[in-house]
Parts: sequence; structure tokens; C-alpha cells
Amino acid sequence: MKAQIAAARKILDSQAPPTGQTPDERLRAIRVLSSLDSLEAAEELARRLTARQDAEAYQAGIWVVASPYRKQLLPLMERRLAAADQAVSGLYLDILARLSAVVALGGPGPPYSEDAAGRDAWLTASKQFAEVQKRKQDEYAERCSHPCRGNNRRLGRLRSSRCSIPSGGMARSRRGCPAWWQRWRPTSAT
Repeated sequence: MKAQIAAARKILDSQAPPTGQTPDERLRAIRVLSSLDSLEAAEELARRLTARQDAEAYQAGIWVVASPYRKQLLPLMERRLAAADQAVSGLYLDILARLSAVVALGGPGPPYSEDAAGRDAWLTASKQFAEVQKRKQDEYAERCSHPCRGNNRRLGRLRSSRCSIPSGGMARSRRGCPAWWQRWRPTSAT
């Protein structure tokens, strides 16, 4: 297992893909880490959630929230949020808020059901999850003085009053930046 973690880490730590390495190999390394039932592999996935907002970070975030080690990962991610040298993205805040909500509610909630009673239970749990997630996202944004709150020198200010990834997701604009960045670009790094 240690060798698999080391091999995945080597692929993911490379800045520029070496000859022959494709983005699919990086995503495959994320899947390898997610399939390993170990806290060390789960922590490595959590380390992949930084200021990046790409397919790799999104995939790692999904597996962090789904991990059986989510209670151990929550304090790690909260510490990284408070670190002065840690850049914070909207995706990081979203994943952290989701993780915190899942931990606070004791799990992801009931699956959707076709019968009326199951559907009502799912709807109630979904509303409760959304409320907890929003409260946690606001708490984390305030705690790290996220630019959405207008107070972070390391990231600048965003024009929006609240941080979220718009429905456009990671669609690219003609300038090569994610489309959401064109709309919520920092105004200054005061």
C-alpha cells in the first residue's frame, strides 16, 4: 500500500507532466488513492485540495467527502484553511463545508427513494444538509478572512458578496481563464 501511495504521490507532485504522462494518469492516481483504505491515502487526497480548481482537485474533493476517514480529515483541512501561506479557492471552501456538514450530520443522509415516506425523509435531510453546509461555508469564509469578506491580502478582493462556484463551473473563456474568474476577478490585492 505504501508503494501505491508513493507512486500516486510522484505522479501528482510533478509540476509539468513528464513525457507520456496525460491528465488521465493524474486522475487515475487520484482514483488509486481513493481506493486505498488508509488514512495516509485519504490525507494525500486532502493535500490535493489547494488553490487549484481543476478536475484533479474536484475529483480529490469528492473522495475526501466520501472517505471513511472524514472525521480525521476535517481537522487537517481546517488547519490548512487557517495557514497564512495556504491559498484558498471557492472549491476548497465548498469541499470543506460539505465535509463538515457530512461529519456534523453523521453521514451523507438517506438515499433517494421512490416511495412518499422515503422521498420526504430524503427531502428533509437534503434541506438540513444544505442549511448546515451554508452555515459552515460562511463560518469558514469568515474564519480565514476570505476575499468574499473583503479582508484577505493574500488573495485580493472578489466583487461578489459571497463565495461560490457559479453554475458555469470550469468552462474556459476565450482568455484561457475559467469563466467564473472572468466574472469574479480580484479588483486589487490591497
